[in-house]
Amino acid sequence: MKKRYFILPIIIISILVIPFIVLAISLESENKISNLQNSYPTLASGKCVITPGIFCDDYLVKYLDGYNDRITLDLRNGIGDDIYSVNVIITTPAVIRFDGGEVICTLSCVTGCMGTESDTMPADVLTTWRSDDCGDGYIGIPGSLFKADIVFDYVGVGGLPHTKTGYLKAYVD
Repeated sequence: MKKRYFILPIIIISILVIPFIVLAISLESENKISNLQNSYPTLASGKCVITPGIFCDDYLVKYLDGYNDRITLDLRNGIGDDIYSVNVIITTPAVIRFDGGEVICTLSCVTGCMGTESDTMPADVLTTWRSDDCGDGYIGIPGSLFKADIVFDYVGVGGLPHTKTGYLKAYVD
């Protein structure tokens, strides 16, 4: 009879304590991973998102002199049709979604585009958009985190104009 009462407290303590031990170990390992990610910036810690169908395959925010810095976006048109009159503008993050931010720079297509003004994005073709005139102190210094909105204007195959707003979050190179 005494043996049964001796085992019962051990079972109850085990049931109550083991989950807390597992939780503590889990939180500690997450903390170590989080600290590691914060101390070594990688491309995975940044993000470039525009709209479904327009894919940002790669991006680079490059500090040159603080006034004429470079932003490069590699964009792919996955909509299925060519899109026309494409305009890509980098703005400061808008506080209210529709107020628009202050323009940091306008990107021009340097590879992959077609048309008289190189403003047509063919379907499923990688295009590179760049500006070497992004500055006035908005970019930041190497290693700092740059955040901006991407305003993406285009005309679809049916002739209707579209404006999409995405964002860019990247460590300055």
